[in-house]
Amino acid sequence: MKLLAILITLITITGCTSMKVPPVPASLNIKKIIIQKNPKLAVSDYLPVLREGFDRHGISTYVSSTENEKDFFAIYTALRSWDLATFLSHAEIKE
Repeated sequence: MKLLAILITLITITGCTSMKVPPVPASLNIKKIIIQKNPKLAVSDYLPVLREGFDRHGISTYVSSTENEKDFFAIYTALRSWDLATFLSHAEIKE
C-alpha cells in the first residue's frame, strides 16, 4: 500500500513538455534578428536565454522597442506557473 501511494504521488507530480517548432527554410540565410522587448513579461530571465539560443545557431541579435520591416523580427511571450515551485509553462516566439 505504501508503494502504491508513492507511485501515485510520483505520477501526479511528473510534468509534460510539448513543442511545435516549424523549421526555418535554409534559403532565408538568417544572420541577424531583432527581438522586440516585451516589458510586460513576468519571466525576467527569458530574454537572455532567448538571445543565447539564437547565438548557438550563429544568429546575432539585438533588442529594440520598434519593428523594422527590412530585417527579421521576433516577438516573444512567456508565462510562469506554480506547482511547488515556479516554472516556465508556456513560451511563444513569433515573426
